[in-house]
Amino acid sequence: MVYRLTAFILLAILFCFFSCEKENQTEDSTFLIIQDTAMSTDTSIVIDGVIIGQRINIDTLGIYYQQSGTPYSNRVTFGSRTSPGKFQMEVRGLNPFTNYYYHIYAVNKNGVYHTSPMYTIMTSGGK
Repeated sequence: MVYRLTAFILLAILFCFFSCEKENQTEDSTFLIIQDTAMSTDTSIVIDGVIIGQRINIDTLGIYYQQSGTPYSNRVTFGSRTSPGKFQMEVRGLNPFTNYYYHIYAVNKNGVYHTSPMYTIMTSGGK
């Protein structure tokens, strides 16, 4: 009797697990943002990256950046994404010979994702 009850409970758990997984296939899956390269000029930084995931739905993709002090003091938004793949972002109007600290961020209905740790880049001095 105990074995039958245990087997029944195990089958019920497995059924729920696989049923719930199928229901969630239309939901946003977990995704990962990776920075490939970052280059700078005297007044801008260009970031190449890639988004890895299957069923992503990113409402906002962008960069938070700062020179120092208040975290996330500046933000540049680059739009939304519904598929994984490569992306490129450019932030202009920066100061030459200056260190900038930044996170790439993405927002969807599940919350906000930030790359970690914070990246650092120095703009060049121009010509």
